[in-house]
Amino acid sequence: MERISRKAAAQSSRLLDIHERYREKVKGKPRAAALLDELLKNPYVVVARAQKALGVSNPTARKAVELLVERGILEPLGSRRWGKVYLSKEILEVIEQK
Repeated sequence: MERISRKAAAQSSRLLDIHERYREKVKGKPRAAALLDELLKNPYVVVARAQKALGVSNPTARKAVELLVERGILEPLGSRRWGKVYLSKEILEVIEQK
């Protein structure tokens, strides 16, 4: 049980470090910063989910996602034009660590 607790604490610490580093990359961009919180819950995102989470229009959500792509936080998966899925690989790697 102690080993599991230490692992969880270390994982949380790594996620917080990533979150703080990413927040610096989007300083002054409140919608993109708010989307970072959602990525900690689920490192996969589509624009429609970003729109709902942020409570904004589709074009505004798309701009926030595109900013995260430009800053190297998200990357698109596949080549779909609509309904494209984006992933924060760094967050996923921490979540999946055993």
